[in-house]
Amino acid sequence: MSHQHDFIDRGCGLARDALAARVRYEVEEEFRERLAQTSWIGRFRLRWKIRREIDARLEKLAPRRAIYWTQF
Repeated sequence: MSHQHDFIDRGCGLARDALAARVRYEVEEEFRERLAQTSWIGRFRLRWKIRREIDARLEKLAPRRAIYWTQF
């Protein structure tokens, strides 16, 4: 039995889209208490950190430079 592999255009974007909601939920949950207890400027900084943490985790799970393919 032979298998055919096809490169998936926008594979990284599709993988990140699939993971984004879960990763965002996990990171926001980790920062939830800190966000509730800080000033508005602190929340601004924490939201910046949250975005960076989400991006870092997505990069680990679905690297931009990876090659994505499907197997038929």
